[in-house]
Amino acid sequence: MRFLLISTTVLLFAGSLFAQKTSYKKTKLTISLSGKVMPSEIIQDWMPHLQNLEMPKPGTEKANLHQLKREIEKLYPRKTLIKSGKINEQSPPSPILQRNFVANNPNGIPNDNSMAISNDGILISAVNSILYIYDVEQDSLLKKYSLSSFVSKAGLLNDFSISKFDPKLLYDPNEDKFILVFLYGNKWEISMAVACFTETNDPLGTWNCYALEGNPIQDSTWTDYPAIAITEDELFLTLNQLRNDESWRTGFVQSVIWQIDKSEGFKGDSSINTQLWTDILYNGKNIRNLNPIGGGSEPHGPSLYCLSNRNFDIANDSIFIVKVTDTINATSSELKVQVVTSDTKYGVPPFARQANDHEFDTNDSRVLGGFLENDQIQFVNNTLSPDNGFAAVYHGIVDNISTIPQLTSYIITDDSLDFGYPNISYTGKQDCDHESIITFNHSSPNDFAGFSAVYYGNNNVHSEVLKIIEGLSYVDRHSGDSGKVYERWGDYSGTQRKYNEPGKIWTSGYYANDQNENATWVAEIQSPDSTIMAISTIDTIDLSQNGLCHGNAVVNVKEGNPPYIYKWNDPASQTDSIALELCDGSYAVTVIDSYNCQLTGTAEIEHPQKEASIFPNPSSNFVTINFEIDQDQAIDINVYDERGRLVKTFSEASAKKGENLFSFNTEQLSRGLYIVKIQSSFPLKVVAQRFIKL
Repeated sequence: MRFLLISTTVLLFAGSLFAQKTSYKKTKLTISLSGKVMPSEIIQDWMPHLQNLEMPKPGTEKANLHQLKREIEKLYPRKTLIKSGKINEQSPPSPILQRNFVANNPNGIPNDNSMAISNDGILISAVNSILYIYDVEQDSLLKKYSLSSFVSKAGLLNDFSISKFDPKLLYDPNEDKFILVFLYGNKWEISMAVACFTETNDPLGTWNCYALEGNPIQDSTWTDYPAIAITEDELFLTLNQLRNDESWRTGFVQSVIWQIDKSEGFKGDSSINTQLWTDILYNGKNIRNLNPIGGGSEPHGPSLYCLSNRNFDIANDSIFIVKVTDTINATSSELKVQVVTSDTKYGVPPFARQANDHEFDTNDSRVLGGFLENDQIQFVNNTLSPDNGFAAVYHGIVDNISTIPQLTSYIITDDSLDFGYPNISYTGKQDCDHESIITFNHSSPNDFAGFSAVYYGNNNVHSEVLKIIEGLSYVDRHSGDSGKVYERWGDYSGTQRKYNEPGKIWTSGYYANDQNENATWVAEIQSPDSTIMAISTIDTIDLSQNGLCHGNAVVNVKEGNPPYIYKWNDPASQTDSIALELCDGSYAVTVIDSYNCQLTGTAEIEHPQKEASIFPNPSSNFVTINFEIDQDQAIDINVYDERGRLVKTFSEASAKKGENLFSFNTEQLSRGLYIVKIQSSFPLKVVAQRFIKL
């Protein structure tokens, strides 16, 4: 079983060319504290949940999307491209599966999987309307509670007929605290987005909750499909505004961006400052399904990027880059839009197949996850693989995001499995890394629904697929008319870097249990790349040679990815791992590996100096002294008697670099012991020798 990768690289036009095509509105709003919730005090939780399991009828918008998928299957019939063998001999190893476990009992359709984990190993898994809190270090479930019990403590009406849905979780490594966002109500009259912040790193402690108006611009729309990310200072929440009683396609009005001061939320201030970005248009059309992009290794800022695409098209090549340039308090903040195009097109995926003539709904091809690191954004979404007709994963990489972005894109597909609902986390261990792990659902007529992962290495190649969990049966939860039964397979999966353990992620995704039901699987996954480049230098002297410029410096590289480039700062700018014929001094060497990781080390060269010698000794007339200096310079030569009194000065004598001889007539001296001192200035050095005058 193999998967295929299709890639391309295209340059983006400068953003200034598009400035005149972008319009938007921004409004500052103050949101009052709705209430404080302490999960440890939730004793009774009946977890009420009401959901209709009927499939959409013909003629509804959902059914129209289903019809589009059937047309796609005819246009792009499934076929096997790869039967065996490696598609790339440079493929890195697959990611390494570590701790993993089932995270919930099914309580709703689909699995709205989101998760966050702290540096201390406290993990929150959000599944539909229930939150599970685990201590993964102690392998224990600490608490589970419903969003219904949450809203009753947060000052909201706890009517079980009002939907509480689409939970999203984040862990802030700078604050060591959690953020939860979920939606309340699917009518504009009652709709709200609820943002909650922990006061400490204990999710069983106090959460400060703020209810954001679901119809903020008073246009009779309600909020749907949240996506969140953080910068150093703020929480960004994107939402789709929909009309009542219409589908998320025909009822769509616009996507909005909430910019929220997270420090005020963590403190539990009576009100928090926000900024709402609305009416975001490019060429007069709304940009929809904005996905905010957080930092890979840590929160970045103050600006934040959002990505969007043409998610309902069978084939499209456009990716929209939306940038909020600064914080709420920056009066000069603005919203900029750029567009990048790719020869590798994404598109609405076909249904994902499973056993017993059931299928999974794969929704559209909106951007589902991403991160920013080293001036590069990596992102993922569902897509059609046009080469084999399978539901697949689109992996995009935008380099030079702050200047003139350049897009490289891949389609990750398989010769038997359908893939869907991917997410992505950064796994780099050093500043130059751009590696990641992509997680996604998988299914086929012969493979029960499970959860998988792929590693993307610094060499720009994807690994083999790792099956995190294989399903135990086909899923059969929906009722419907005769013909195909479409099970819900999304709407998203969760993933997060373990911030204090570089190279490791935690993830939550979909699998089928042995009761024909959907369930959630949580896993810890390790990057297969254990390399962290390090260098050391060795300084040597070639004593077989005469003179002062025969030092050698050797740089040794540990780990990293060869071949290496060496850059010495010696006068000859040597480019090998060994620098030869070095004079005394300090020499820097920079080592760059094939992934553009670079480190700098220093070598110190100091030649052993020959001891000055004087002869003949004793002397009756002439005496000669042999000495070395580091460079051409004037020297001072003084003669002292045995009591330290200056007898004679030979000042500012001119000497050459290297070995020198100096002699003088001693007939003017009385019998006795004398000292000759030779002093140089660069560097300061004094050579002293005694002799006896006969």
